[in-house]
Amino acid sequence: MKMGTPQSDQGQMVEHSYGWHEGRYYMRVFDQSDRTTQWYRADARSTRRLAESSYDAGGATYPPRIKKWSPCAGPNE
Repeated sequence: MKMGTPQSDQGQMVEHSYGWHEGRYYMRVFDQSDRTTQWYRADARSTRRLAESSYDAGGATYPPRIKKWSPCAGPNE
């Protein structure tokens, strides 16, 4: 899974990265202070909207507009 980090989140102590995996949109939150990672999945409606707009976090200035993030296991777990 390829993750992208918007410019507004780059270089932060807590980094938010975003990516697609099997038709779902995920956010990875990595805390550099304690090296922990948390995963979240976007709600279905926001996911459809992002797919239609071809949002690419790696080239974006700001994070995607997601109505609701739900905690989840990582996409490969």
